[in-house]
Amino acid sequence: MDLRQLVRDVPDFPKPGILFRDLTPLMRDPQGWQEVIRQLSSLCDRLQPDLIVGIESRGFIVGTALATTVQLGFVPVRKPGKLPGAVTGVDYALEYGTDRLEITSDALSGGQRVLVVDDLLATGGTAAACAQLVEAAGGTLCGFGFVAELAAQQESHHAGDPATAAPHDGSHLVSRAPRDGLGVQPQKQAGLHWVGLHVPMGRLDAAAMAELARLVRTHGSGELRLTEAQNALIVNVPAARIQALQAEPLLQRFRPDPSPLQAEAVSCTGNAYCSFALIPTKGTAQMVLEELEQRVELPHAVRMHWTGCPNACGQPYMGQIGLMGAKARKDGQMVEAAKIFLGGAMDAGPKLAELHDKGVPLSDLADVLEQLLVERFGARRRDPAAGPSPSVAVS
Repeated sequence: MDLRQLVRDVPDFPKPGILFRDLTPLMRDPQGWQEVIRQLSSLCDRLQPDLIVGIESRGFIVGTALATTVQLGFVPVRKPGKLPGAVTGVDYALEYGTDRLEITSDALSGGQRVLVVDDLLATGGTAAACAQLVEAAGGTLCGFGFVAELAAQQESHHAGDPATAAPHDGSHLVSRAPRDGLGVQPQKQAGLHWVGLHVPMGRLDAAAMAELARLVRTHGSGELRLTEAQNALIVNVPAARIQALQAEPLLQRFRPDPSPLQAEAVSCTGNAYCSFALIPTKGTAQMVLEELEQRVELPHAVRMHWTGCPNACGQPYMGQIGLMGAKARKDGQMVEAAKIFLGGAMDAGPKLAELHDKGVPLSDLADVLEQLLVERFGARRRDPAAGPSPSVAVS
């Protein structure tokens, strides 16, 4: 069912320049409304909330229907002066003015997991204010559910249809480096941020994945995204949660501000899991990069692509420095080695890297790469007496 067809767009309401999403046609369509509640129920199955919180006023319609379906309690968040007894309130800016939300002070307790629902997400200011309110009242935010967002997601499924695709003049659109997906970044929704975390060599073990899941439930909306650069994104983080997220121990390992070499490193699986690979790419890459960081300082990031064999899953031809698993002779013995490629680019002037060295033993690789970084990329050798280098943010 196409839910977007049941949402009416009303321009210039409630004031000029505002596009109002009218959900009443969707609410009066039995099949459409049942589909909305079904999808929100599936969200509850994933996030396992203890309570449903609805934002005045259409959030009450959504929240009570959902709470009844999944057999959970419902807590209303209301406008000022509507709740008896002691209340906790938050003032906030919204798309067309300012407002305030309040919740009964004893409505939440004991860290109960809360799913916040409403009709739509506009600037995100209301949702962010509600998130602060939930935590101030003693609850734990585990996620958000928005009816209009469900409809928009269905609409986006058609975005790849050639019949509806936007025209493109063929110009080059790849201009952002992988490191641009890292750090604390503002979302278009006011008061919310996404946080990009660097996963060294894209290696995620079970314990780290479980901890990431905890972080997105505790500090975000319960949603974790993974990027093509093998990094992780935590989205919908309220501004009030940024400092607490940054203090989490996992962020010492999965840093939002990795060093210039770590930020741009890409690696295939290697021979730990691939029978074609000639070398252990991920482990070797991590070890070599850590060694290089102790030896040199870089004025800018350098993108290294590592692959274990000529199948080139790690795309060594696209790296400023590319490395491909090989064999070489050292001291009369055949040993694990790497071919080195130089000069690959993925910016507005893309080109393939060219072979520089057909086989450097892995035991010599750090020495050879150190020399290349100094000669070709402006690196400066560190003073050995200076000690370990800190992680360096790349802008």
